[in-house]
Amino acid sequence: LATGVASATPDEDATARAIAAAVRAHPVAGLLLAEARCEVPMHWTDGGTPCKGLADAIVDGASEALAAALDVPPGTPVVVDLKTTRDAEPDRLPSEVARRRYHGQLAHYVAGLVATHPDAETWRALDVDPVAVLVFVESSAPHDVLVMRLSAHALHAGSVLRHRLLDRLRECEASDDWPGAAPGVVVMDLPRWADEEES
Repeated sequence: LATGVASATPDEDATARAIAAAVRAHPVAGLLLAEARCEVPMHWTDGGTPCKGLADAIVDGASEALAAALDVPPGTPVVVDLKTTRDAEPDRLPSEVARRRYHGQLAHYVAGLVATHPDAETWRALDVDPVAVLVFVESSAPHDVLVMRLSAHALHAGSVLRHRLLDRLRECEASDDWPGAAPGVVVMDLPRWADEEES
């Protein structure tokens, strides 16, 4: 092996191939991948702050079939992020999205797409906003797949989070003070469920 090159075990390779096949076989995820550019790098500046992103996939303009599946107008640009999960249960995943701040990540990619895409001015003129889609696939067989389009509200919340983090970054850069998430002492209590088990 060359230095810095990772290799997969036969089991890891087989799992990766099975996951890829499951995503391609899903009726909507397969459409997304068929129309997408994959692993799209983006570099732009936001308020003087250099930004970058690597979107898993971007659809420059959804076909009629894909637009119908996503319930958006044809030609809508789509930013796609692929995530593995242990359980692709629709009722559970919104909490995972919020906890892991995936909505902020997708808002960042949408901002990058709007800042760098040659058709962005046309989108604005036509009042077309890119949409953000998460493709979840279970990491264990049978590798169930769930396609989840972020609502306008969820994407807006992600944009608010993104701007808050950019502002915080600028403050840290200006002061050269990088305090971390919790510079002081955090008092810990048990979660409610653990407390109930003890009583």
